[in-house]
Amino acid sequence: MTKLTPTDALAPRPSARITGATIRGLEPGDRDALRAMFDRLSPDSRYRRFMSPAASFDVALRNVFDLDYVQRDAIVARLHGEIIGLAECHAFRRSPADVEVAVTVDDDFHRRGLGGELLDIVIERAERHGAANVHASVLAENRPMLELLHKVAPYAHKELERGVVDLVFPLPTSA
Repeated sequence: MTKLTPTDALAPRPSARITGATIRGLEPGDRDALRAMFDRLSPDSRYRRFMSPAASFDVALRNVFDLDYVQRDAIVARLHGEIIGLAECHAFRRSPADVEVAVTVDDDFHRRGLGGELLDIVIERAERHGAANVHASVLAENRPMLELLHKVAPYAHKELERGVVDLVFPLPTSA
């Protein structure tokens, strides 16, 4: 498999939701800006996204820069030099047609459509690279993310175990 560069993977393009923001592939040079976004997250946002109130940047995002932009992909939204959103998509080793997605949005940009925009882009990219099913694990109390995923895939299969909702849905071309 060819390893793509961030620009090959996703050339910068304007956000449709946040005026002045740009969406592009995550780059190795984004580490400090991503850490800054992580540091700006409220304790509640960190808990909801990483399922741990004490998540550290190094633990929570330890593999985010290990990318080939096909099996392991990540995109960011940037505004005025700061990262304000991150979407990740990783294929399962044993089943590359199954991918797991996750989205993190800076608290100041919650409920403005950025998470949905990032999620749509990363899922479309995964589908282009052969993904058939999307998985997501969300805390049951994370209503905003569950609502977003319901908009994306109202037909998703859901299972609740130990306070975590696991969702799985086929992509339209594989349904």
